Amino acid sequence: MYKYVVKPSDLKIIQDLINLSKKAYELGLTIGRSGNISGRIRDNIIIIKKTGRSLNKLKPKDFVITDLLSDDVPNNVSSDYLIHREIYLSNPKIRYILHVHPAKLIKLTLSTKETKIIPQTYEGKIYFGNEIPIVREEHDNLHRILKKYINDINKRFLIEAGHGVYVYSYNPDEILPILEELEYIASLSL
Repeated sequence: MYKYVVKPSDLKIIQDLINLSKKAYELGLTIGRSGNISGRIRDNIIIIKKTGRSLNKLKPKDFVITDLLSDDVPNNVSSDYLIHREIYLSNPKIRYILHVHPAKLIKLTLSTKETKIIPQTYEGKIYFGNEIPIVREEHDNLHRILKKYINDINKRFLIEAGHGVYVYSYNPDEILPILEELEYIASLSL
C-alpha cells in the first residue's frame, strides 16, 4: 500500500474535488453512489474517490491516495481507477477527472449503434467540432485500449456507450460546462 502524507497544498485539490462532485450531483449528472472523481496532487500521485461513496456528500476521508506508477491497486479505490490512471498517464497536464452517468447522454448512446454524435447546435460545433466520438468497448477492457481514444487532449472527454462520460482537464472550472453542453446536445438528439 502506498504511503503518502497529505500536504497543505493538497487541501485545495481535495476541496476542488468535493465542490465539483457536489455540483455535478446537484445538476443531476449522476445519482446515488455512482460516478467517481480524482485529482493529481503530485506528478504521479493522485487522490481518487473510494468505492461506494456518493458524490453528493464527499469528505476528505472518502478519498484514497495512490501512486500512478505502482502496480498495487488500493482495495477500496473506485472501480474505474485503471481508467483514471491511463488518462493521467496519457498527459501530465491533466489535473482533474470527473466520471458521471448523465441520463440523456447514456440514453442516446444506447439508442444508436453510431460511434459519434453530430452536434446540432452552433455552440456544440464550436465546443466539440463536427462530431463527438462515442467509445464502444467492453468496460472492463477500456483501460487497456484507452490511448487510441484520448490522443486529442483538446476533446477533454471520453464518452463510454451505455455507461457515462469521463471529463478531464487541468482546470476544474472547465469540467462542468463540458458536461452540461454534452448533456444538452444529447437532449436535442433524442
